[in-house]
Amino acid sequence: MALGISELADEGRKLQNECTALGQAYRLEGARLSRWYWALGCTVAGVSAVAGATALAQFDVHNIIAGSLALGVAVLGSVSTFFNAGGRAKEYQGTATDYGLLATEAREFSAIDCVPGADLNKLTERVKALAKEKGDIARKAPQLPESVIVGTSPPLPLVARPSAPAPSVPPPTAPPPSTPPSKP
Repeated sequence: MALGISELADEGRKLQNECTALGQAYRLEGARLSRWYWALGCTVAGVSAVAGATALAQFDVHNIIAGSLALGVAVLGSVSTFFNAGGRAKEYQGTATDYGLLATEAREFSAIDCVPGADLNKLTERVKALAKEKGDIARKAPQLPESVIVGTSPPLPLVARPSAPAPSVPPPTAPPPSTPPSKP
C-alpha cells in the first residue's frame, strides 16, 4: 500500500518528535555525567591539596591524617578514572547533537518537502533514509538509564514498561434458578 503525502508528512513529524525526545534524554544524561565529572575532579583536587599540606607537618598525628587523606585521594582518583564521567558525557552530548540534527531534517521533510504534487517515490525514499539514519544513531549511541527514559517529556517509547495488571472482574454469574415458593 502506497502512502500519500499526508501520511509521509505524519511519518516525518513522528520521526521529528522521537528524535527531539531522544536528543533531550541524551542531553540530560550528558549534563548529569558532566556534573559527576566536575564533582569527583574537584573533590580529588581538594583532598590531594589537604593531604599534601598535612604530609609536610612534623607531628605523628598528622602523618596518620596525611596517610588517610592520601588513601582517600587514591580511592577517589580510581573511581574518577574508572567512571570516566567526562568521556561518557561527551558521548551523550554527541548523540544528543546527532538526534537534534536528524529532528531538524525530519521537520524540514514534513514541513517543506511534503507538498501537493511532490514525487511520492522520492518522498518515500527520503522518509526511509531518515528512519535508517535514526537507526544508525541508535546503534552507536550509549545506553540511556531507565530513569532518563522515563523522565523525558513525553516519555520515550523505547523501553517496554510493565503495564498495570488488568482489574480482575469476576465472570458473570447466571441468575439463580427460579424455584416455586414452598407452601406452608
